[in-house]
Amino acid sequence: MKKVYWKLIIVLVVVIIVGMVIFAFTMRENDNFDADIQLSVDGVTSEKLAFTAENFLPGETREYTFTLGCAEEGDFTVSFSYESKGEGTLWQYLDIEISHGGVTKQVAFAELYAGTTLDYDVTLAKGEPASFIIRYSLPAVVGNEAQNQRADFVLLMKAERK
Repeated sequence: MKKVYWKLIIVLVVVIIVGMVIFAFTMRENDNFDADIQLSVDGVTSEKLAFTAENFLPGETREYTFTLGCAEEGDFTVSFSYESKGEGTLWQYLDIEISHGGVTKQVAFAELYAGTTLDYDVTLAKGEPASFIIRYSLPAVVGNEAQNQRADFVLLMKAERK
C-alpha cells in the first residue's frame, strides 16, 4: 500500500511541474502578436497597437511584428508615438527599438512618453507589404526597482501619404 501511495505522490508532483512549465510558456506566447494593417489609399491611416508589459527580467527583449499594405503603390510617412493606458510604471525602465528595412531607431520609452515620435519614410509597391519590427527591452543594468512592475500602453501608428 505504501508503494502505491508514493508512486501516486510522485506522479502528482511530476504532473504539477509539467503543468507549471506549460503555463509559463503559454503566458510568454500571449505577449507576442502579429498585426496586418491595410493603409488607406487616400489620406491618413491611424492604428492603436495595445501592449501589456509585465514580468520583464533585466536584459530581456520582447519582439512584435506588424505589416503595412496598400491597394496602390505610394510613398508614406509612418510615425510612432505613445498613448498612456493603465496605471503601470514599467515603461520608465524600458527601451524601444523599431526597425523597418535597414533603418533601426531606438529610444528610451520615457522619451516617447515625453512626446518624441519615431518617423519613417516608406515606399510601398502594390501587393508588397512593408514589415516593422518593434522590440521592447529592459536594460540589464536595471535592478530591483523594476521587479513586479507592469505597464499598459498604446503605441500609435500613423501613416500619411506624401
